[in-house]
Amino acid sequence: MKFANPVAGRIGPLGKPDPASGFAVTRGFADESLPQYGPHDGLDIGNGATGERLLAMGAGTVYQAFFDAASGGAGIVRIDHGNGWTTGYAHMDTISVRAGQPVAAGAEIGRLDNTGYSSGAHLHFDTSEGSQRRDPWPLLEQNQPGAEGDVEILGTFERTTYGQRFTISDAAPAALHTRPEADSPTLEDYPAGTIVPGVMIVSNEGADWYVAVLYVAGRGYCLGYIHEKEFR
Repeated sequence: MKFANPVAGRIGPLGKPDPASGFAVTRGFADESLPQYGPHDGLDIGNGATGERLLAMGAGTVYQAFFDAASGGAGIVRIDHGNGWTTGYAHMDTISVRAGQPVAAGAEIGRLDNTGYSSGAHLHFDTSEGSQRRDPWPLLEQNQPGAEGDVEILGTFERTTYGQRFTISDAAPAALHTRPEADSPTLEDYPAGTIVPGVMIVSNEGADWYVAVLYVAGRGYCLGYIHEKEFR
């Protein structure tokens, strides 16, 4: 079984945030660091923010969507994907679906927050086959063979908000290049004042060149490189 990520963008492993999305696993499957709750039956992920869109990990039918008083008021959604597979999502403050509603893969089901028994904003999500909880990590499409990211970015990063636009400097036109070099081939020219939508600019801290990354359905596509002096 393959599942899409429950958030927009890739998820980094335990304690290692993805440089573009900022998401990382904060508590692993079967973790026993909180013995009062028993072994952890899913994954916790977060990026230090609230309000992030939470997404259905596959097409299916919602069979639970409620705020659970027994777990401190946590917002919970569960989806039946057929063939015995279900997914669950918890700790949201906004629920965007209702029981009985069909959903497509990637549809918004709620918003990330800190409801219920939680010490910080995060999403707990789980995957089940029949009545057996499965470790979600190897089931995520991003972690299966051949699912490496389209963009590999190394180093330390400054991260902009998902979908943030940048504006080409009023002082001069700019261009996207194939490589972070002034004489590398030009992919696209931008007149001064152009607003480029839906782009995340990522760079090594202190670097002169930034990589422009467009995220579509959670996957990163490198648009090219732009000099830091050319946008604001």
